[in-house]
Amino acid sequence: MLVRAALAVLVGLYVAWWVVRIGVVDAEVDTRPDIAATVAPDHPRVRIALAMAYFDAQGGRVPDEFRRDAMDALAQAPLADQPFLLAGVDALAHGDNPKGERLLEEARRRNPRLRMARLLLLDRYLRDGRIPQAVAEIKALDNLVEGASVALTAALAQMTQDPATAPKMVPLLSRLPKLQEAVLESLVASGADESAVLNVAGSTVRSGGSELWKSALLARLVKQGALVPALDLWKSFTGYREGPDGKGIYDPDFAGLPGPAPFNWDLVSASIGTAERGRGRNLQVDYYGRDNGELARQLLVLHPGRYTFSFRASGDAAGEGSRLVWTIACAPEDGQLLQLPLAGVASASRDFMGTFTIPASGCPAQWLKLVGTAGEIGTTQSAAISGLSLAAEKGE
Repeated sequence: MLVRAALAVLVGLYVAWWVVRIGVVDAEVDTRPDIAATVAPDHPRVRIALAMAYFDAQGGRVPDEFRRDAMDALAQAPLADQPFLLAGVDALAHGDNPKGERLLEEARRRNPRLRMARLLLLDRYLRDGRIPQAVAEIKALDNLVEGASVALTAALAQMTQDPATAPKMVPLLSRLPKLQEAVLESLVASGADESAVLNVAGSTVRSGGSELWKSALLARLVKQGALVPALDLWKSFTGYREGPDGKGIYDPDFAGLPGPAPFNWDLVSASIGTAERGRGRNLQVDYYGRDNGELARQLLVLHPGRYTFSFRASGDAAGEGSRLVWTIACAPEDGQLLQLPLAGVASASRDFMGTFTIPASGCPAQWLKLVGTAGEIGTTQSAAISGLSLAAEKGE
């Protein structure tokens, strides 16, 4: 009876040990494989996890003994996926691309959520110009990792400028419109050549899609003083044969005509206030009166001469304390030509008018801006602005 009791105790302790061992492995193997290894050093999941810890910490470099341990563990964990990832990376590192790719595809087959395998396969597909496979990997990664396509943007943007990969990138991006827009924005922000940007854009995106990268590219050209190229590019974006040069204000009724800033309206919605197109073909403005800032602007290209600027306003903009002001200034030198404040504006519509002269030189373009000017006491200014007109005086 004593022997049976002792055996029962030993069996109980053995079972308890295995329960603890399995519990530690399950709890720690993925996040702290070193702790799991102190309890179950020969467990296949632990051996694989230790190799993956080196893989993550050392950018894919795994000591030979840990790589061998992970591969040997396959005999006890035949469904594991990580050993195939490790072997695939090792094959790629040694220049055996076909073998590496087969191993990575097997790792992906075993675990479709294995992101590293998909990233490495994406790299292989892009290098070989296998566009359908690359598109499939990008879509899968975007589903697996929130914002994954954004994280890939910088790398893909660089590939569009590499002569070896650029021809392959354009058809790939044309199948992924959102990613294409992100790459275009990245290219413009990085200062990529205009021709490279437009090559990625293609004719379809140039005439449609987001206006963020278009506005940024145009603003860059204007800042560089390339006004004529900027105007020509703006016309190609809008499909207009004639641009705003010499024509006064573009979309003076705030009807929402096509075309990106700066030759169309750039309206602000921020902490200083909001400016947006109203239903009655006007500009609805709410300025909170606490900070100075721009609420609306447009770049004009007027010929030298004398002009009259006029508009109507209604609402609640007394112009006391804080105020709204229309300004016209030369670009890029910012020489002030006109300041026309809104004052005494109540519910009834009120007309405003001012004149200014554009000099014969040094003023190739002009900024028309609606700005908020804060006073000692911040007061809200609200107005509906309509009927904008900019006319050259007779004889000009």
